[in-house]
Amino acid sequence: MRLTIVILCTLAWLNKAQAQELTYASADDSTYQQLISKRYKALIITGKQALAQHIDFYYLRMRLGIGYYNQQQYRLALPQFEAANKMNPAEVTCQEYLYYSYLLVGRTQDANALASTLSNEMQTRINYHKTIIDAVTLGVGTGFNNNVATGKSTTIIGAENIYGSALYQGNTAFYSALVTHTLANRLQLMYGFSGFNIASLGVVNTPNDFKTIAFNNTNYQYNLGANYQLRHGFNASVGAGVYPQNFSNYSGEFNATLNSYDFKTTTTHQNSWAGTATIGKQGRYLHGLLGVAMGNFVSTNQLQLEGTLVYYPLGNNNLYEISAITYKTESNQFIISQKAGGKLFKWLWIEAKASYGNHSNYISQGGFLTYNTADALQLIAGMDLKIYFGKHLQFSPGYKLQQVQRNHIYYTTYNNYNTITNNYFNQLLTTSLTWNF
Repeated sequence: MRLTIVILCTLAWLNKAQAQELTYASADDSTYQQLISKRYKALIITGKQALAQHIDFYYLRMRLGIGYYNQQQYRLALPQFEAANKMNPAEVTCQEYLYYSYLLVGRTQDANALASTLSNEMQTRINYHKTIIDAVTLGVGTGFNNNVATGKSTTIIGAENIYGSALYQGNTAFYSALVTHTLANRLQLMYGFSGFNIASLGVVNTPNDFKTIAFNNTNYQYNLGANYQLRHGFNASVGAGVYPQNFSNYSGEFNATLNSYDFKTTTTHQNSWAGTATIGKQGRYLHGLLGVAMGNFVSTNQLQLEGTLVYYPLGNNNLYEISAITYKTESNQFIISQKAGGKLFKWLWIEAKASYGNHSNYISQGGFLTYNTADALQLIAGMDLKIYFGKHLQFSPGYKLQQVQRNHIYYTTYNNYNTITNNYFNQLLTTSLTWNF
C-alpha cells in the first residue's frame, strides 16, 4: 500500500514538472506536431497548459481553436479564433474559421458583421451573400378534444340550484406566417401574424331548460420583434404585439314578470397588447437570458419576469437543455419550463418540451406565443421534429398535449353563486415549412 502511494505521488510530481517545463518554443513545437498529426485531444491539453502558464501567441490560439473545431466543440473553438483574429486581423484562414464558428453556434449576426468586412474574394470563398429576407415560415395546425360533445350532454346544475352557465372550448384551427429580415449586420427583425378559430359551445341550464348554442371565437395577433447581436456574446431583443379578439358567450337573464329566462348571445371585441425585452449572454457551455414582459389581456394589466438558462454539454449546438422559470406578478404564480433537444442525423433534429403552471395570459417567445385563452392551461408537454431537405427547406411537425381548466358557474339563490373547475385535455398537431434564403 505504501509503495502504491509513493508511485502515485511520483507520477503526479512528474506530470506537474512536465507541465512546468513548457516554454514558448516547446509549446510552439508541441502544438505544431500535434496539429499536423491530428492528435487534437493532446493538442487541447498542451494548449490549455500553455495558456495557464501565460504563454500566448497567434499560432497557439489558432491551433487550439482548430483542435476544438475538429472535435466539434465549436463553442470552445470560438474564443480561440476571436483571440487569434485580434492578434492578426489580416489572416484569412483565421477569418474563415471564425466565420463558420459564429454560424455553428447560432450567432448569425456576428457572422454577417464579420463577413461584411471581408474582401470580395473572401466572401466568395465562404459563400457569403447578403439577402433581403433571411427566412419565411408558414404554419398550420389543429387542436381537438371532446369538450363540446361533453357540453351537449352534461347537466351543470343540481336539483337544489336555480341556474348554471358554461362555455366549452372545442376544436381549434390556426395558421401563422413569420418573416425574418436582417436590417443591418447585427440587427434582425421578425414580423409575425397568426389566426385562431375556436369552435365553442355556450350552455345555460335552469330547472326547466337546457339550452345550447354553437359559435366560433376568433383570435388574431400581429407581432414585431428585433434582435441585436452585441459584441462579446451579448444579445438584446425586444418584441411587441397586438391581439384582436372576438369573444362570444351565452347566458340567461331572469324575467320576473314572465317567471322565465330570456336567453341571449353577447359578443365582445377586445384589443389586447404585450411588450417584451430580453438580454442574454452566450458562453462556452451556457447561454443565460433575463426577460421582462408587460401586457394587457381581458382588461387586466400584468407584468412577468423570466430567467432562462441554456446548457450545451458537448460544447456545440448538437445537444442542448433549456430551463426557464417565469414569475407572473399579478397572480403571484410561477411557470416552470423544460426543454431538451438535439441532432439525431444531419437531416433530423428532435426536441421535447414541457411546462407547468397557470399559463393564463402567459407571454412567451417575445410575444409571438401567448396564452390569452378563455380556459387556463396548467400543463403542456410535447415533441417537435425538424427535418431538413437540403440547405434551404425545413419541415417541422409537432405534437402537444395540454391539460386545461374549465370553469362554470351555478347559482343556489339569485344572489349567491359558486364556481366549479373541471379539467380536460386538448391535443394539438402542428406543422410548419421554413424556407431559408
